[in-house]
Amino acid sequence: MEFRILGPLEVLADGRLLDLGRPKQRAVLGLLLVRANTVVSLEHLVDELWGEEPPAQAIASLQAYVSHLRRLLEPGRAARTAARVLVSRPPGYLLAVTDDELDAARFEKLAAEGRRLLDAGEAGPAAETLGRALALWRGDVLAGLEAARSERTRLEELRLAALEDRIAADLALGRPAAVVAELDRLIAGQPYRESLRGLRMLALYRSGRQAEALRTYQDVRRLLGDELGIDPGPELERLHRQILGQAVSLDPPARPSSVVSSMPDPDLLIGRDREIGELRRAAGSGRMVLISGEPGVGKTRLAGELPAVWGRCDEEQGAPPFWPWLQILRSLGRDMSVMSDGPPVVDVEAVRFRLCREITGLLCALPQPTVLVLDDMQWADAGSLRVLPVLAAALATTPLLVIVTYRSTEQAALTGTLAELARLPTVTRMPLPGLDQDEVRRLMTARLGTEPDAELAGIVHDRSGGNPFFVVELVRLRGLADIPDGVRDVLRRRLTGLPEQTQAILLVAAVAGHEFDLDVVRDVSGLDDDTALTAVEAALLSGLVVEGSPVGRFRFTHALIRDAIYDSVSRLRRARLHARIAARLGDRGGAHWWLAAPVVGVPSALPHLLAAADRALAALAHEEAGDHLHHALDLLAGGPRDLSWTRFELDVQLRLGTLHAQLDGAQSAIGQAAVTRARSLAEELGDGPATLAAYRTLYEVAVARGEHASARSMAEKMIEIAGTPGEQSLAHLAMGRTLWCLGRSDAARDHLSRALTLADAAPHEAMPVDVTIRLQLAAVLADPSSQLDLAISRTASAPPLVRAGVFTSAALIVAMRRDVAAAGSYARRALSLAGPLPAWFSYAAAVAGWVRALEGDPAGGAAAVLASLDQIRARGARHLVGWVLGLLAEAYALDGRVAAARELLDEAFALVEETGERMYVDELTRLRDSWR
Repeated sequence: MEFRILGPLEVLADGRLLDLGRPKQRAVLGLLLVRANTVVSLEHLVDELWGEEPPAQAIASLQAYVSHLRRLLEPGRAARTAARVLVSRPPGYLLAVTDDELDAARFEKLAAEGRRLLDAGEAGPAAETLGRALALWRGDVLAGLEAARSERTRLEELRLAALEDRIAADLALGRPAAVVAELDRLIAGQPYRESLRGLRMLALYRSGRQAEALRTYQDVRRLLGDELGIDPGPELERLHRQILGQAVSLDPPARPSSVVSSMPDPDLLIGRDREIGELRRAAGSGRMVLISGEPGVGKTRLAGELPAVWGRCDEEQGAPPFWPWLQILRSLGRDMSVMSDGPPVVDVEAVRFRLCREITGLLCALPQPTVLVLDDMQWADAGSLRVLPVLAAALATTPLLVIVTYRSTEQAALTGTLAELARLPTVTRMPLPGLDQDEVRRLMTARLGTEPDAELAGIVHDRSGGNPFFVVELVRLRGLADIPDGVRDVLRRRLTGLPEQTQAILLVAAVAGHEFDLDVVRDVSGLDDDTALTAVEAALLSGLVVEGSPVGRFRFTHALIRDAIYDSVSRLRRARLHARIAARLGDRGGAHWWLAAPVVGVPSALPHLLAAADRALAALAHEEAGDHLHHALDLLAGGPRDLSWTRFELDVQLRLGTLHAQLDGAQSAIGQAAVTRARSLAEELGDGPATLAAYRTLYEVAVARGEHASARSMAEKMIEIAGTPGEQSLAHLAMGRTLWCLGRSDAARDHLSRALTLADAAPHEAMPVDVTIRLQLAAVLADPSSQLDLAISRTASAPPLVRAGVFTSAALIVAMRRDVAAAGSYARRALSLAGPLPAWFSYAAAVAGWVRALEGDPAGGAAAVLASLDQIRARGARHLVGWVLGLLAEAYALDGRVAAARELLDEAFALVEETGERMYVDELTRLRDSWR
């Protein structure tokens, strides 16, 4: 068994992550692990878990947590035999683990050995040992838990000390330039730590940057004096004096000299021996390696060291969803359909989930060792990113190596995905720093065919920052005596040597995007076919572009080339070119219309932006659609506040509200703000249908959040402004639903009956309105069967997700009446139609788990209900959460965890008081009374 606390708490048994239960139970395990092999008192545990005011049942709850953890950690232990792992020992408990089982113990052991080697002058072994120690860290100690603050601080201090030792070892090995950027990041988080400042001063001094080293000392001296009123310590002052005097003792340790007997291969990847070795060792082992770094640092080049199947992402919008994965699957002869011509998207995350599972299944079925490369994933669509953690979790038993490259400077869209991947044992991060000065010199030698002198190599290193692309571009000119100020200047000089028509077509191509179609740039540039092709071929021969797929599509060899060309002309010229490209692409122009607005005018650009948003929504690219809609708002912000402008904004805000409700659920502050603004605009215009639509969306969000008083006010407003019979039907449906939530079944029945009478005139939606009303009406009738049967029969030929929604509602209604057999049947039918989906269908999964518990598997049923509850809450929902807590409490009680069950019921009753949701309070009361 393996215990991990250097990051989120994890326990692995036979390579499988164990479900550690609810937060307080996880906290108990964490508290015992940070003091492994030491008795932790009950008093300390209670204090850490509940603070100064523990509940009356605190000790009982703690004992329940310990009992469950014992079953988890020793599943084969016979009844009434003494525990050997989680041991009772007055005045508390002790968790017995070996050093090899606990990552923190292994870290401390390796860190101490690394320090011993460093003190003994063995810098190479010290660096390797300390690197192994630091690789055990996956994040903050016990990330996500609030317990054990003092021990977490101690371990963090040990981590910083190990980092300092490893950096000192790198300096002793003659790698000063490689550690400066790392030290800058560490100092940003620990600005008063003088030892880090000293290492930075030494690294800069040994890199030939004495002035910067001295400036570092002045900076920390000023910081300590201004903010703490103290001077730097004696060690830092001594180092400062040594740098001023250029003391010989600061020189790096002597390294064996080498004679270059032949020129290196110019295509040799220099400075990446360790990374190449790691990739080769990982091949065929079921791993995912994340290669990150700035543009030009060599991520793609490193990934190309292994024969692989590639999928590339494009910076420009418009690629199909799951595009990099589709490229890989097609290369492997395993095609798939991204979207069938099925129903409207009820839950975009649900559809993406199914596609993630399908892609993962196809790749994991590959029989032979295969390397897959996903390049430039910082530009991937949300669906493509969703595949990564799903695939990574399934890699352990496959012969796959998945290499993912992304720009560390543009990883905002990847933040959530990287956090998920950090928790998986199959994932390794491989950040690429710039080359050090010696490596830059070797790279220049390979490109020039002769070894440059140290001064010239130093200049190139300083100007390039060790970025291999910058180095190669500087060397390519051969005019190294006159180094330009930046790579943009280098690229501009390369471009001036090309024919004018090639320069012109490259400018259009740069405005079109990182990838471009020859037909589009030909039409925009006004050249004929042969001239345009000849111009692009000249760029191809110069190494500025490469051919893509399909035929006629090209891409710049590096994004920096495209950026340099794009920035070489005025904003007005760029806007004009965007306008011509937008006109050529029509509604496919997307962002080009936004960038062309200064030329074509906002009224011309807006309809195309909205059309582009519609196209993106139809393709499941909701994030791209959101970008188009936000661009539309940006354009509207600068216009006049006339009637047409207001109507445009109303349209955009309503679309944004619906989009964010689909993507983010009830927790979407952006979505709610958009709909609130739309309601204000609709009321300003006197637009009844638009006002009603805005109130409906706000009403749905309020219900999902359990804000039923607010929902009732909105339902009253909807009844007030509803004009047509169809609008009145929807308004009375809302009021009936809210009154049911508040426990007023009779009043709810009146509104729902009236809604059903008016339903035929209601507007068509994905689910017929009368079906929604019948399902809600069934909840307030003594016998719901007739309305449920009608709702089910009315949707017999509806799309699967619509039918799944009907069966989910039916399962909830009969479960509240404790009809276990019918609830299980409906829930299973819902899940068979929808699959194991998140969001709304989690309610069906919760009912299925409850039925499973009642039918004889309380532990498995409780785990299923808990997983569903977590999914519901993850979207900010509180509607029916109190009832689901009751289902979980009953499952816990059946599993013998009565104390934990009572705790859940307390939480459920508290939620009833907060939300006013009373339609299930009688059942919660019955459960509580049955355990007294």
